[in-house]
Amino acid sequence: MTENTPLLIIRASNQNDPLQKEAFQALWQIGAWTVVPYILQTLEEDDTLDDLAFDLLSAEEVWFFTEGNEAEYEGMIQELLAHAEDHMATALYILQNALKGWWDAAMQIIRTIGYPRNAPAIPIVILHASDWNSLAQQTAFHVLQDLGPVVVAHYLIPILSGKQLGVGQWFYSIYALCLLLNDLGPSYSTLCAPTIIYMMRQNEFAQKVEIATGLTVLEKIGPDSVTYTLPTLIDLASREGTSEVGKQVWRLIQSFGKEALEPYKFLLETIAEKPEQ
Repeated sequence: MTENTPLLIIRASNQNDPLQKEAFQALWQIGAWTVVPYILQTLEEDDTLDDLAFDLLSAEEVWFFTEGNEAEYEGMIQELLAHAEDHMATALYILQNALKGWWDAAMQIIRTIGYPRNAPAIPIVILHASDWNSLAQQTAFHVLQDLGPVVVAHYLIPILSGKQLGVGQWFYSIYALCLLLNDLGPSYSTLCAPTIIYMMRQNEFAQKVEIATGLTVLEKIGPDSVTYTLPTLIDLASREGTSEVGKQVWRLIQSFGKEALEPYKFLLETIAEKPEQ
């Protein structure tokens, strides 16, 4: 940063300024990762700066991903990670915008910062971890593993219950979140399963694929979920009958074993249509 940087930002963000292009080029020479944190601090006062931040990062992305610049790119990533906390705001901005080339670098910064200092990023980390098309998906998954099941559940349960629909311009997918839980394993699934079964009971999983994927989460947990899942599963079995989802529900019910099912004997008998055994 130089003493002229604020003036350059003003001129570069003004499309009517005759020196707009020259100011933008000067900022790019300083470096997007140096200038953008300053821009983000003033975004609330001037929304027009959002485009400037995006354009600077885009221009730097194009340059670094040009053939022949690979070594310099790797060197820059190491420099960013060495001062990760200085770049938290920029990393969050990148992960919430279509700056795909920077996504994994930004996620590496979030991971390097660590919990609890990276807590503001966890909702967007969950979004990328549950998006198998995201270039940051694998690193985001590792961030969730680093955080552990309890911390992840703190953020994931409100998402599953519909209290938080998305981050910025992107929305969470119940289907993708259930797949993510399956990949994370039973220690994560067990904490979130009561919310999943509650949402099924409330008919909040509107699509069959959401119900089916939610059931796979319960399948992974096994008999440990019987006490809080069985009443809802019986109701779901009655509604779904012999459909594919109905068959999946019935298989899950039977997997609990006769002893666990005994108290529900009469309730199970009320299911009119049962899939063939």
